[in-house]
Amino acid sequence: TMPLRQGVTGIGLAYWGFRAVKDMIGQPDLFGRKLQMTKMNLLDGLSAAAVLMMGEANECRPLAILKNAPVEFSANISPEEIRMPMERDLYYPIYRQLLSESKTLS
Repeated sequence: TMPLRQGVTGIGLAYWGFRAVKDMIGQPDLFGRKLQMTKMNLLDGLSAAAVLMMGEANECRPLAILKNAPVEFSANISPEEIRMPMERDLYYPIYRQLLSESKTLS
């Protein structure tokens, strides 16, 4: 789940053979301005599409085959490309506050 959103979303637990993140920094937006911080999470986007096709209830579709996905195939991938250091995460201020409160309660 995501903060302040209803419903579940598929996320990728593991992957191989393609780049999981597409760096869009420097690419033009709709108005020709260069993007300064956008990176696309292809792994979770593909996972969400697979969940949509497989279903979440009694659909009995244990597998989804996604064709023509705009991914860059590569034999040299690193699981680190998808990970975000906690200090750079959007929700870090909340994590930090929760950690400090839990230490106070200890």
